[in-house]
Amino acid sequence: MISLKSLAIKGAVWNISGGVLQTIIRLAASMVLARVLNPFDFGIMGIGMMIISFLNLISNAGIGAGIVAKRNYNQTDLSTAFWFMLIFRVFLFFITYIFAPFLAAFFNEPRLTDVLRVMSFAFLISVISTVPYSLLSKNLRFFSLNIIQILSVALESFIAILLAVKFHFHYWSLVIAMLISCLFSQIALFIITGWRPTFEFSLDSFHYYKKIYH
Repeated sequence: MISLKSLAIKGAVWNISGGVLQTIIRLAASMVLARVLNPFDFGIMGIGMMIISFLNLISNAGIGAGIVAKRNYNQTDLSTAFWFMLIFRVFLFFITYIFAPFLAAFFNEPRLTDVLRVMSFAFLISVISTVPYSLLSKNLRFFSLNIIQILSVALESFIAILLAVKFHFHYWSLVIAMLISCLFSQIALFIITGWRPTFEFSLDSFHYYKKIYH
């Protein structure tokens, strides 16, 4: 029987290897994209990602940690986490969509409004994998997580290059590629775990996640 220590070591190796491979793929894609996109394209995408990533980090920290930390959990606990995250991320979607013009004005870039509104759909897409990702992490299935992340990065890079080189979509190449990559990874995680939410919601579970979140 494989010990917990062995699983942890293998997980660390996979995380390091996966991270290195993802960096290589992104670097290679950036070298190609740098020849067809201008600094503005990367800049507007960078601002959008900064805002979306910050909000996404806030929305997921407590729930993911709560699932991993909870020793004895059941379907009701997991479904509660799913519905809680669904409500919260729908809220973030509307907040980002509504306040996009104000954020664009703050950065003095009107085109950022549409970019943020399109990128905000990532909040809705990411709901799919909230619980599956935490379950894979809890069960130390880092091989599966890294394979999905590597394929996701490769897909994003391929689509971005295709749209930029072939169709001249400029910064929209990066935005569209990000969303498609996000959708792919969420669906892959959902399929691999085999977990499905049920129409259950427990106030006890909700208070537990709420406590972890704060």
